[in-house]
Amino acid sequence: MVASVGKKIIVSAVLLVLGAWLLNYGFWEYRVSRSKTSYQQYTVDQLARFPRQLYLKGYDALVTNNIEAAELAFTAAVQADPLYIDAWLRLAEINSITGNITKATEILYFTENLTQNVTTWKWNQMLLARDLGLMDMFQDNARVLLRDPRRQKDTFQLLDVHYEGQPESTLSLLETDLLVPYMEWLMRWRRVADSGIVWQAIKAHDLANEDITEKYIDFLVGNRQISPAAALRQDQINAGGMTNPGFEDEINSRGFNWRLGKADPGKWKIQRVGLPVHSGSYALEIHFKGTDNIAFHHLSQVVPVAPGGTYGLKYARHFRGISTDQGPFVEILGYDCDKFNQRGPMMKGFSGWQVEQIDFTVPDDCSAVLVRLRRLPSKRFDNQISGKVWLDDFELVERKPLSLSSLTGEGRGGGE
Repeated sequence: MVASVGKKIIVSAVLLVLGAWLLNYGFWEYRVSRSKTSYQQYTVDQLARFPRQLYLKGYDALVTNNIEAAELAFTAAVQADPLYIDAWLRLAEINSITGNITKATEILYFTENLTQNVTTWKWNQMLLARDLGLMDMFQDNARVLLRDPRRQKDTFQLLDVHYEGQPESTLSLLETDLLVPYMEWLMRWRRVADSGIVWQAIKAHDLANEDITEKYIDFLVGNRQISPAAALRQDQINAGGMTNPGFEDEINSRGFNWRLGKADPGKWKIQRVGLPVHSGSYALEIHFKGTDNIAFHHLSQVVPVAPGGTYGLKYARHFRGISTDQGPFVEILGYDCDKFNQRGPMMKGFSGWQVEQIDFTVPDDCSAVLVRLRRLPSKRFDNQISGKVWLDDFELVERKPLSLSSLTGEGRGGGE
C-alpha cells in the first residue's frame, strides 16, 4: 500500500514538473510568437528554442552590418534546428564576407547535399557559389533554375552579368530546348546582334518553328533590320512585293504582315469580308461609325524595297457613304528613313471598285517603306466621319529606269 502511494506521488511530481515546464514554454511561445517584431526585445539566449525568431534577429543584425551579432544569432538558429537551410546559407554568406572561404564552402556543400532535388534554395546557393568561385556548382544550379518558370528570366539575367553579355558562354550551358526561351529573353532586351547568334544555334538544331520565326522577323522589323528579316520571309512576300496582298490570310500584325491598331468599336471597325471583293475570296472592310473626328492610321504594312529604286503601288479600292471633307487615303512613308511621303487620292462619297496606282522613288537611305491607310481630322463643323471602305489586291511593282540605249533605239538589232 505504501509503495503504491509512493509511486503515485512520484508520478504526480513528474507531471507537475512537466506541466510547469509546458506552462513556461507556452508562456514564452505566446510572448515571442504573438508579434512579428517581438524577437527584437529578447536576447539570443532567451530565444534559444525559437529558430525562426533567431533567424530574424540575425537578419536584422546583418542588414545593419553587425556581422558578429548576425553570426551569433544564425549559429543559435541552426543549433535549435540543424535543418534550417536559410540560417545555414546566411552563415555561409557571413563567412564569405569575413574571408573564411573554407568554412563558407563547407557550409554551402552541406546545404547542397541536403537540397539536391529542391529548388527553393537554389538561387541563394547559386549566388554563393559564384561569390566563392565554385563554377561547377554555379552552373549546375543555373541549369536547375532555368527550368523553373518563376526563376528563368532572373537566371538568364545573372548569367548575362556573370559572362559580361557574351551569349556564347550562356549557350554553352543550355540544353537545346532552352535555346528558344533564351532568344526570347534577348529579344525582350532588344539585343539584336546577340539574338542573331542564338538564332544560328536554333537553326543548327532545327528548332526554327513558325512561332519563333515569326517572333524573330517581327523583332528584326521592329529594330529596322529589314534585310535579314526579309531574307527569312521570302515565302510570304509575294511576287508583287507585299505580304497577304489580297487579305486572303488572317492578319497577325507581325513582321511584314498587315498590322492593325487597337480596335475602337465605337468609332471604327476593321474586318476581313467575303463581299464585296475585287478578286479572290476576301477583301478588307474599314467601317467608320460617324461618332468622332478620327485621326486614323490603324492599318499598315512594312514593305522591303531597294534603296533608290522606283516603284508603283497598285491597289483596288471601293467606298460607300464616306462623309466629311477629309476622307481616307493610302499613303507611303519611309520606314527606316525620314522625310519621305507619297499619297494616293482621297476617298469621299461613293465609288465602285477602282484600281489606283502611286508611283514613287525610294530615297537612297531607305530599305523599307510603310504602306498605310490614313485619315486626317477635319477642321469643319461637320467632321464626324462615317461610311465604309474596302481594299483589295495590293501590288508593289519595281520599275526599271529607262537606259540611254532604249531611248535612242540602240541595241534593237535594227539598222542598215
